[in-house]
Amino acid sequence: KMVNTIKGFSDHSSGNQIIKAVQLYLDVHPDDYQEGDEYKWDMEVIDDNWDTTEETVRFNIPTRGLSSGRHTVYVQAIDSRGYKGPVSSKFIDIPEQNSNLRRGFMGP
Repeated sequence: KMVNTIKGFSDHSSGNQIIKAVQLYLDVHPDDYQEGDEYKWDMEVIDDNWDTTEETVRFNIPTRGLSSGRHTVYVQAIDSRGYKGPVSSKFIDIPEQNSNLRRGFMGP
């Protein structure tokens, strides 16, 4: 496949490169992310090796401190040449916390 066929910019082949990273963003699209924004993480590859064109990744989103309601998760892979792939997104819903819940309370 060829990408970036805009006049004045060089073409480069895309596809079949090894995946080297997958990044997860919460409530900010990767194109809008700025260094220092709080919610960006590198996902973990399941087999501990970034060595194929398809990888299975995981990440547990820390929900403590997040507001209740709908949030958007964005995911983007980066290949061995440093090119970023398309952005995928999904909604997650954080339930409202019970304000009367006492965690770790020890008393009479």
